[in-house]
Amino acid sequence: MKIIRFITSHVTLNFQRLVSYRLISLRKFSGVWEQQHLKRMLHDYGVDCVFDVGANYGQYAQMLRRKANFKGLIISFEPIPDAAAILRKLSANDPLWIIEECALSKSNGTQTFNIMSDS
Repeated sequence: MKIIRFITSHVTLNFQRLVSYRLISLRKFSGVWEQQHLKRMLHDYGVDCVFDVGANYGQYAQMLRRKANFKGLIISFEPIPDAAAILRKLSANDPLWIIEECALSKSNGTQTFNIMSDS
């Protein structure tokens, strides 16, 4: 009987504590944490250039500018022509954002590159 009372009161107290907290999305929290961490790291280490490999549609580079306040050079590498064209439009007014339409590899040469139809 004592164990049941302890468990019941413990669960009630924890529930009351939980209700008093403001719940936030873990996705939003981790995104904010990443941005703040990057902002501090870029500043503390004096980073003046970031390579954005597989830049896609520029999500990471834009986050660096807007959320992490990165003022240095960003070089985005994107092999898919349509995505690279969008990146060139996005970076048109940013002289410190360079777009390279190519894939990166450890060796020189030409390779087959498969693109999913929904990418």
